[in-house]
Amino acid sequence: MTNLDELEELLRSGKDEEAYNQIKEDRGITAEILINEGITFGTLGDYSISISYFELAEKIAEDDEIIKRVRVILAVSYYNRGTAYNKLKKQEKAIEDYNKAIALNPEYATAYANRGIIRLLSNVNLYKAIADFKFARDFFEGKDKVRMLGFKEWVEARNAMNMKDWAGFRECMNDAKEYFDTINDPLSHSLDAFIKFSYLDEELDHALSSYDPMEASEKIETTLKNVPEVEGLIDPERTIFNARISSFAIVSEFISSIRGIDDNTDLGKLKDELAKLHNESKEVEKLFESVNFDAGKTTIVNMQRIISSVKQELEEIKWAANRKQTALDILIKYWSRVRGSIQALNGILSRETENIALERGIETMGSKMDDQFAETKEIITEGIEKSIKGRNEILEKIGETQNILLQKDVVNARYRIEIKAPLISSLSPISPKIIVDIPMGNLTEEQIKEKAEEIICKIKSVKEELQETVKREFLDVIKRIPVIGKKLLKRLEKTAD
Repeated sequence: MTNLDELEELLRSGKDEEAYNQIKEDRGITAEILINEGITFGTLGDYSISISYFELAEKIAEDDEIIKRVRVILAVSYYNRGTAYNKLKKQEKAIEDYNKAIALNPEYATAYANRGIIRLLSNVNLYKAIADFKFARDFFEGKDKVRMLGFKEWVEARNAMNMKDWAGFRECMNDAKEYFDTINDPLSHSLDAFIKFSYLDEELDHALSSYDPMEASEKIETTLKNVPEVEGLIDPERTIFNARISSFAIVSEFISSIRGIDDNTDLGKLKDELAKLHNESKEVEKLFESVNFDAGKTTIVNMQRIISSVKQELEEIKWAANRKQTALDILIKYWSRVRGSIQALNGILSRETENIALERGIETMGSKMDDQFAETKEIITEGIEKSIKGRNEILEKIGETQNILLQKDVVNARYRIEIKAPLISSLSPISPKIIVDIPMGNLTEEQIKEKAEEIICKIKSVKEELQETVKREFLDVIKRIPVIGKKLLKRLEKTAD
């Protein structure tokens, strides 16, 4: 008989087919056992092995209800592993898992959303990102629906940025910001920064397009006099923006130092000034390093090398017949390196700082799944044993008062509340009682509001002299429903006020 240790070893070795054959031969390990193993490893974050157990359970299960529930949690597991892959910067693998989650659950809104964000992060297949956000919008409710509209506009803004259409970028970003503003999403502060800094980006692009270092330096100096102030910007974007401004200031000061050389220049003093600039660039390097921003660090290190090289060439300037012209020749020689490096950084920084904010969007979506995974786990672990008996409805009493009965229906994933008090007029000559069904798992704010209104309406159908008593008992019983019970209780109390 196959034991669980042997089974785990086979699955970790990628021998899924061998594991399946052994289980089919001896029948010692059931679908229920495999599901419990999958849940255990999934809770520990070992999603790959967890998925293997669920896939095996789906293969050997003979009960339609078990297969249905396995597919539900398998979709969640693929989603979770996809999110884990994204954190490891393995975006292609992440998208593959989101694809599988969506195949199992075509209405998996968060999987569509995260897949769209990754496509926006990678800056490829942006038209597919728009499609993902549209699907997610259709399946989301409330704030998340609005958030998807914001992400869709963000994609349009990225398209404009890629074409250096700064006016189009700002128009789409403003539209995106309006959506995020309406739901008080923290991403709104980041978008505000991107919009304001886009003016700086545009001016710096113009400056860096010049092949004349003196002309470029003048434009950079003018641009840096109007650096925008943005409130509410958080790290790491705040640190990157500050380091970015410092980088341009160093470039401008470097050019000014060299172009100002003439026969009367104290080259010893200039050498000290370049050494100071080199040290300042080291501090900027530390800023980029503190937020793990490799693109910025690489560029500023390249700038340090250029400064060091020019310092060594000061000796050539010292003995030149025409110091000014020699200095200018040296500056022009190095300008192409400086220009190309900073120009690349300017484009990368805009995109990469956006991507950091987008990563937070994925984390937000990921956190929404914690309760769903826990609720799905509860449904499966408590419902499997009963569901295989072939009953359509299994109710377990978990709370009762004189007028209220609370039961858990694990097969249909809901809580059922019966109001047993006499009604103003009997709704049914056979069963004079009112039933309220509350789904397990998360409900949107709009769904909670609708459910609360339904409850208030049904309580009012009780005889008037009993309404306050029934309402008090109802509020007391509903506290026993995990997760959604507390949210519903708050809404009912708010409605009562």
